[in-house]
Amino acid sequence: MAKQKLKLYLISQNVNCGYDTYDSYVVVAKDKKQAKRIHPDNMQYDEEKKEFKNETTIRAWTNDLGKIKVELLGIAKGNSKIGVVCSSYNAG
Repeated sequence: MAKQKLKLYLISQNVNCGYDTYDSYVVVAKDKKQAKRIHPDNMQYDEEKKEFKNETTIRAWTNDLGKIKVELLGIAKGNSKIGVVCSSYNAG
């Protein structure tokens, strides 16, 4: 069975905006579902609690997966690892 190629996704949201928030980031993931469950701080989404695991940085992003936009950018290089590549943070 061939190894699944990882993809690059642009993730964005406009729920939490303003100072000290992320507006978008690029992530390496297997698919769109996994991509939107990676927080810009590289935290994983807790499926039981329906939130990202670290509450102190939640205000910088959204817990509402339905409000997160995911756009496929392309295929990641063969040695890429799942996680955030770069992010856009609006410091205050």
